[in-house]
Amino acid sequence: MKKFEKGFTIIELLVVLAVIGVFSVFAYPNISNWIEDRNIKKEITELVSSIKEMKSEVSGGKYGMVQLQLFSNVEVYTMSSEKFLETYKNVQSSNNSYKVNKQCGSGSSQPNLVRNSSKEKISFGRSNNDSSVWVYPYNPPGTVICITKDSTIKYSGSNIIYKDPGTGKNLDAFIFCPKSSSTQRICNPSVNLDTMYQITINNFQEIKIWRKSKGKNWVKIDG
Repeated sequence: MKKFEKGFTIIELLVVLAVIGVFSVFAYPNISNWIEDRNIKKEITELVSSIKEMKSEVSGGKYGMVQLQLFSNVEVYTMSSEKFLETYKNVQSSNNSYKVNKQCGSGSSQPNLVRNSSKEKISFGRSNNDSSVWVYPYNPPGTVICITKDSTIKYSGSNIIYKDPGTGKNLDAFIFCPKSSSTQRICNPSVNLDTMYQITINNFQEIKIWRKSKGKNWVKIDG
């Protein structure tokens, strides 16, 4: 008996190539965008987790105050519980502007705040080639947050502000722009990209994550 072996016909090969072509045109960009979006959310989640961890350390008494400066390099400054009481609670420090105004200065410009590089594990944009985002602000001091147990201390300088549409309250903000569709130069609150993210933080260090698509308003996705 003769043995017949059947291979692919030219028509079948053309159909396979057509399917691959359709996949490349429509499916691959969607998959690529999904991967980038997942990576951006991962970076945001890591930052949010770090802020919550430091808040927990302050609540547990490890520090009297922790200050985070959010920009390309996230810098961390800490103040011991003893120095915090001396600065903000001591009755003899009534002429202390930090106590009177319930404010914190920027980093080492305030006495008793010490940079704690061991807690600086996150960086974005031009400071991290593996990062998927540009951030705004990207230069120091950035958006500055002072974490205390009673949440009464507010940064004395200017932060990026976002008005919560639900409550109408001003919140400190930190913006994320995808590297694939933007540059560090154009990443700012007014740019209109296909996708942007931001986190907002109130005086109690309660964090919300927002997403905006081109031509649309910010939509809260977490918090």
